[in-house]
Amino acid sequence: QTEKLFSKTITDSFRVEGLFDLGMKDTCEYEINNQKKRVNLSLKTGTPYYLLAKSKDSVVGTIAFGMPGEAIKKALGKLNKFPVGIVEIFSSFVLPEYQRKGIGSLLFKAVKDEIAKQGYRSFAVNTGYKKGLEFWKRKLGKPTTTLKKYYYPIDCYVWFKEIGKLKN
Repeated sequence: QTEKLFSKTITDSFRVEGLFDLGMKDTCEYEINNQKKRVNLSLKTGTPYYLLAKSKDSVVGTIAFGMPGEAIKKALGKLNKFPVGIVEIFSSFVLPEYQRKGIGSLLFKAVKDEIAKQGYRSFAVNTGYKKGLEFWKRKLGKPTTTLKKYYYPIDCYVWFKEIGKLKN
């Protein structure tokens, strides 16, 4: 079920963002396959850690966390910050027909709770999608930094937050 969710949400994001018009079909397919690989790795090893939102028997949303990826590492280097105990929140996807119904907010709250429960003190988030930027700005405020054209030709917006300093 997660494969269908990734395929539908990522394809929709690329369509809405106009990325197919920029010749990024291969990038869309890469992103879908990358998400599938992450889920398969999680099923085998338990990491990254995925949370799912379900409606009846269907998966309608996902969110995950794990060790920081390349974009987060680059942003940390740019800021000359090297925090201990940081994880990255990623794979935050909700089916288009379920968006703007509170599912993303519930997933974010659940992942924050799980991150804290596992003893991590801070987290990072990044997005290049406009919808993602709107969502994360509502939840976390202004991005901490921006990596210009990181997802060429798209900017990567990055947030760093401490669990204990967040408003619920």
